[in-house]
Amino acid sequence: MPKQNIIHGGMYGLLLAATISLLCHLHSYYLQLAVIASGLCLGMALAYWNSPFGKKARRAILWPAAILFVLTATAISAWTSLNACRIPDMATRNPGISGKVLVLAPHQDDELNLLGGALETILPDCDIHVLYSTNGEQARVQEAKNALAVFGVDAQHIAFLGYDRVAWKSALQHMYNAPRDKVIVSEEYGRRTTRNTPYTPCYREGRDFTQANFEDDLRDYLTHLRPDVVIVTDFDVHPDHRALGLSTERVLARMMKADPAYRPTVLKSFAYSCSWMQEPDFYAENLKSTQYLGKDGCMEEVNCHRWDERLRIPVGKSSITRTLVGNLTARAFNEHVSQQQGNTRTNERICNGDKVFWWRPTRNLMWNAHIAADSGDAAQLSDFLLYDSDNVSDFDHMPYEHGWRPSGGKGEATVTWDSPVVVREIHLFDQNNPANQVKRLTIRLSNGREIAVGALPAGGTRVVVPTQCDEAITGFTVRIDDSTGEGSGLAEVEAYAAAPEHPFKVAKLQDATGDFMYDYTTVPDGDLSFSLYTWGCDAAGLKVQLAEGACNGVVLRETERGYHVQIPQGESCIMEVRDANGNVLDAARVSNPGQITRACRRAMRCIDLIMVNLSRESQERYYKAMGSWLSSML
Repeated sequence: MPKQNIIHGGMYGLLLAATISLLCHLHSYYLQLAVIASGLCLGMALAYWNSPFGKKARRAILWPAAILFVLTATAISAWTSLNACRIPDMATRNPGISGKVLVLAPHQDDELNLLGGALETILPDCDIHVLYSTNGEQARVQEAKNALAVFGVDAQHIAFLGYDRVAWKSALQHMYNAPRDKVIVSEEYGRRTTRNTPYTPCYREGRDFTQANFEDDLRDYLTHLRPDVVIVTDFDVHPDHRALGLSTERVLARMMKADPAYRPTVLKSFAYSCSWMQEPDFYAENLKSTQYLGKDGCMEEVNCHRWDERLRIPVGKSSITRTLVGNLTARAFNEHVSQQQGNTRTNERICNGDKVFWWRPTRNLMWNAHIAADSGDAAQLSDFLLYDSDNVSDFDHMPYEHGWRPSGGKGEATVTWDSPVVVREIHLFDQNNPANQVKRLTIRLSNGREIAVGALPAGGTRVVVPTQCDEAITGFTVRIDDSTGEGSGLAEVEAYAAAPEHPFKVAKLQDATGDFMYDYTTVPDGDLSFSLYTWGCDAAGLKVQLAEGACNGVVLRETERGYHVQIPQGESCIMEVRDANGNVLDAARVSNPGQITRACRRAMRCIDLIMVNLSRESQERYYKAMGSWLSSML
């Protein structure tokens, strides 16, 4: 065989394999891997036909190519079944969220930090709307639209208030802390007004960047939409997140005082500590839930939120996988290409087994009450804020500037209504500053009944005081008798005609570490201790039992701390949670696979890391960086 043919054949084979491998970046990882493998095999085949060696030697080249192709095709075929989780339908049940749901996100990508895989859970029963307080550049806006399209959110339900990111650094004043009518120039783009662009039509064009305009636009959008559920960021480590969360509470308070018929369900969450800053623990044997990153049982950002009071919403089936390949939440976040350059393990952080929120009840009788005090600003007792900050741009500045502070830490506030109302519970919140604490106070109802209350929890967690009074009253007084710390007082006072009824009901099986169970793999000996997480329903009235069907050798028993199940190797079962009427509230598959299956899953996790780096989005980032480097060299 001529030497020229040998060279040409080798060059063709290598060129074909390299071209397909480097330029083929498809949304389907499986198809992408198949095309790359096929390209390599075709390259080897071309080299084989142009080989100068004998038939036996050529076969020695061809056989490895054929075997590689068969093994690759088999692996791709088996991958889907090995990666798929066999999850019972009730395991990802919507806890009852319905109607119009508004997700208030500061920036593009925060919609996933707030809701992530829970979007898949609630979307079939909800009308989802997403409002961003900032515009962002063209790339980020399109990324957000693409990410929400992955979950099926209507593009017509995505809106932008149009305010630029402002004052990231603590040395600069954020719009939230500026005088209400002071115009702020954005730090990033140098603009001072909202403006429409071809890719981002803002809610209102030509609005000066002032806090008054921002709150007015937010109020008008909420008034027009009238969402049943409002989901918004809490006091994150970002000034825009903090400003949006606090502004939303101020606006909602004004709306509810003006409109007695509007009482939305309000859920707050932390886009950073509950998502972006989570541990990259996706590749654990079972999908991990959102992990606690606070201290002393409360969130580190604000002391008034206790971790054990959080609402946990299950994520959807397509967001529960053993590998990132094929995971819906990962696929959606892959659309945020610009946000993953400095955090290469983002998907491993945000893909968790639940999304957590803190519920703010709104059926508060104080909206229609008159409040006066002998000293201090009594209006802050009923403004929906549990904390506030004089400098949201300073990450070292704690949100302690809020609350009624009577002179000397002692004083009396009076609450009255125009018409008598029944008040069965009064909820008290100490200030968010743990250094200031109310040690003793007295509540006196207008009918003369007095209730002595001891020390409130330092930091401002909710304290429920039953009035034990069924008759209507015209008001009550709260008198602080003793306190410690400079400027002590109360952050908020709420009154209810009955205990606030939880808007949703969650009953979910969880393992000993608190991780939700969907398609759960036990340790090799088959022992599993687990319990029941409940929110909004009474665990005492629920029963865990094995579903009907074959459960060979599976033993389930109740223990002092929950439940225990023993599953023989190679067996699996479905456990159900039923209420007193026999309705199934949750279900989980629990299995004890053999060693071969466990080994295959471990291998899949290792391969998955390679396949993720072969994704179109990862390669796009790579080539952009390469192009920037080449441009800088020229």
